Order: sequence, then structure tokens, then C-alpha cells
Amino acid sequence: MISDLDYTLAYLADLKNHLEDARRTPSRLISAVGRMPTEILSKIFYLARPRKRLASALVAAGFHVYFNVAQVCRRWRDIA
Repeated sequence: MISDLDYTLAYLADLKNHLEDARRTPSRLISAVGRMPTEILSKIFYLARPRKRLASALVAAGFHVYFNVAQVCRRWRDIA
């Protein structure tokens, strides 16, 4: 029983250390967008660039966004 208790206390100490390390890790390293390669983000930003509206029926490929991607965070600003 004492060995089980020692094992449990060691496990809890290890878990506490892991949680403290997770708190110190920046959230950009945890999120999927933060791990996305620069090349993919660049292509998304290219599609999300502001464009003038066309009077004709032809529409340029891309997304219709109304925000500046460079204002989201420092990494996005550097990429943009």
C-alpha cells in the first residue's frame, strides 16, 4: 500500500510539473493556427487581400473579408 501511495504521489508531482510547463508555453505554440507553416498562411492572406468590387459579372477568386490580417497578431503582421 505504501508503494502504491508513493507511486501516486510521484505521478501527481509529475502531473503538476507538466501543468506548470503548459502554463508557461505560449498559446501560439499550442494552437493549430500557430503551428501552420508560413507558406500556407501567405497563400491564405493572398486570397484574403482587399480588392475593388467589379462592376461586371466576373468575380476574382478569393474570399470576401473585411478585416486586415496584419492586425491579428505579430506573426501574422510579419508574414503579411
